[in-house]
Amino acid sequence: MRVGTLSSRKAPMTREPDDLDDLDELRLLRRVDWRFLLPTPDLGRVAYPAPRDAGLLEALRHVSGSVERAPVAELAGYDVVVVTAGARVLGEVVREAPPGSWVVAELPGRAAHAAARRLRRRGWPEAEAHWLWPDTARCREIVPLRAAAVRHALARRDPGARWRLRVRVARLIASTPLFPLAVSDAVLVARAPS
Repeated sequence: MRVGTLSSRKAPMTREPDDLDDLDELRLLRRVDWRFLLPTPDLGRVAYPAPRDAGLLEALRHVSGSVERAPVAELAGYDVVVVTAGARVLGEVVREAPPGSWVVAELPGRAAHAAARRLRRRGWPEAEAHWLWPDTARCREIVPLRAAAVRHALARRDPGARWRLRVRVARLIASTPLFPLAVSDAVLVARAPS
């Protein structure tokens, strides 16, 4: 498979959110809010191996210099590699990621948490899993998948009577190693060792 460029018709996002004239565009950009976990939110040259999520692809076009369909075996020269295909493709990307590049993988909480631990054991010191709340497409909050951070996020506000019991149960689960099992949408952000 040849590397093909999915060039953007728009320049990378440089406007402030209050200047956005279209609420749909703002919703689209929430899809890549995890970019603020990186040193710079302008993603530069992005590789997005198959399979691709159409909504994420469109959002990446707004915040990247370019988004390319790169086979996992041809990742040299990319600043960021985005994975939505699951743990198997993530494993291949980790083996092929260029030194110093960022790997971003959208996974269920359990898989993201486990992958971050495995990567740290394999010499990737910058590997963290984060909870995307309420979900990947409508992300309003990004919380590190660490017990103290999750407890803090759950304790900050009163969800109202309807959700109070669920939040209490979630707080209880957050104090155990089981919390990543309850998280449906998470993101792994890791930097390949130089």
